[in-house]
Amino acid sequence: MPDDDTSQLPHLGNDERDRSASILRAVVGVVPIGGSALAEIVTSIIPNQRLDRIERYLLLLARQLEERSADLEALKRDPEAIAVIEDGAFQAARAVTDERLRRIVSCVVDGITESDAEALRGRQLLEILSQLNDKELAILVAYDQGSWQAFDHLRPPPNVIGADPKVSEANALWEVSLEKLERFGLIVFMQKTEKVGSFTAYPIFDVFGKRSGHRSISSFGRVFLQVVGLARTKDMSEA
Repeated sequence: MPDDDTSQLPHLGNDERDRSASILRAVVGVVPIGGSALAEIVTSIIPNQRLDRIERYLLLLARQLEERSADLEALKRDPEAIAVIEDGAFQAARAVTDERLRRIVSCVVDGITESDAEALRGRQLLEILSQLNDKELAILVAYDQGSWQAFDHLRPPPNVIGADPKVSEANALWEVSLEKLERFGLIVFMQKTEKVGSFTAYPIFDVFGKRSGHRSISSFGRVFLQVVGLARTKDMSEA
């Protein structure tokens, strides 16, 4: 999904007093899908200080739907599509960067412009997106880019004997992120094995009991990056 410049888009409200009404007009007018459900979200559930994120979410969503020439009348009658948009609205309320909003909108649009099955898939991908922080997304992109340099600003310093406790903590969090990506099936771990005899192969572990091998992005990981607008063209086999 290309980065959207919303600087020229009209502002929906001038101050906090008219912001809620402006958001509701956006729901009904700019994105006329699931109006009543989204109206309840923005007026009853989402705190006022987060409405600007919903405003930006709706504007980005409207632009993407227009670019896709989406059939809004059909979408309004599709409960799965409405559910995806609602899920995106909740995530948008928690987004702290425009980059995260763009990832959410890309995932929503991908889900609602296809079949009902794709809409259900879109909700599942949105759920995965909600559980990945920006650094974990960056790690997945690095696996897709195809070079060690892609990890230079992400990987913590080696956790050697006598290292600062913060280095140990950073390495532990790094492993947590990798394991999370692996758990979601976005990356896969290729275990090194040692062959004993003609048929038996045993996994290899290092002196600390850590499994030996390498991780690579999975086919699902590449699909996920495409859906959230972060796809790259190069492959990566090891990092």
